Amino acid sequence: MTTLIIIVLIIGAGLYFGKKWLDGSWDKDQKLIDELEAQHKVSKDKLRMLAFGAIMPFDDHDATRVLNSIKTNEKITPGLGEYWNIYDGKSAKAKLDLLLTEGSGREANETLADLRKYKDYKEFAKANPEAVADEAGAEFHKDFYDSAKFLIDSAKSVSTVFDDKSAPKTALPIDEQAILGVKSLTAWDYGRIVSVAKLCYTCGYLKEDEAWDYIKQASDKASKEYKSWQEFGLSYIYGRFLAYEPNYHSIYWSVYRLLAETNSIWNEVNFK
Repeated sequence: MTTLIIIVLIIGAGLYFGKKWLDGSWDKDQKLIDELEAQHKVSKDKLRMLAFGAIMPFDDHDATRVLNSIKTNEKITPGLGEYWNIYDGKSAKAKLDLLLTEGSGREANETLADLRKYKDYKEFAKANPEAVADEAGAEFHKDFYDSAKFLIDSAKSVSTVFDDKSAPKTALPIDEQAILGVKSLTAWDYGRIVSVAKLCYTCGYLKEDEAWDYIKQASDKASKEYKSWQEFGLSYIYGRFLAYEPNYHSIYWSVYRLLAETNSIWNEVNFK
């Protein structure tokens, strides 16, 4: 299983990064990012707040250190509409308010806490027959247990691919103990709030002060709930995996790099 995941990670990353390198868009994007971050530098406090939303833009090779995105409105607005049902300022605020109060990470927290009481799905099902009485309930709860094992195997694979002894010690370990220690999935919500607020500001759906208000609320909540970038990152990965299992590998890759690369935004600012 672990060998298979390593192959998938390498092939997937090779195809993605290879394409970006061959068509020259990687270098073009990086130049735009460097210019944007040089022109719109923010204070250390604001940089720290932006770091909580770094995973999504980092994965998409976008700017992480500024409020703006390198993407044009023509590229941003279709995605906001299709994936977020955001079409204007009103719908943007409604979606961000919902993420702050009733995000999918919060919905999963109660189930996650219950499942952690039992060593495996069989033990859970025996103690909670009503929860698995129908096929949908059984599949939902089994996915939680299966996802933990899959993430553990993936963690070993990513750590093998990125065997970088120069990486900061805070980057390691992304291991079984750390994954099983995840007690909340709200990082998945907090990180998306920051990322989406940035995109909404860039395309004009939010004013600058409105975007910073959402970013501050999300970063304040996250810093109170989590202890480190590693803990935050693992929670985000877990939440993303449960929501979009097939498309999760690039996020794992990005979180590992944010933790391991000495010049990443996560190693530039303190978590608290």
